[in-house]
Amino acid sequence: MPWTCANAKALTEGKEEFSVTLGDNVWTQKPQKYHARSLGVLRSKYAGVADKDALDPVLDAAGCLAGLRT
Repeated sequence: MPWTCANAKALTEGKEEFSVTLGDNVWTQKPQKYHARSLGVLRSKYAGVADKDALDPVLDAAGCLAGLRT
């Protein structure tokens, strides 16, 4: 989730390159429109779930909840 959120942010800000730390490594690359679009679809689907009581703990444990709420 950190990579895909950084990718989407870079596109939104018009950046030609972005960096993200994953584990002990820093990854730098050009943003990818497809992945930002995919994140948008996931956020839309999450927003459309009426009762998130069972879903949110699972997404939180997986480290995805914050990225979907943004």
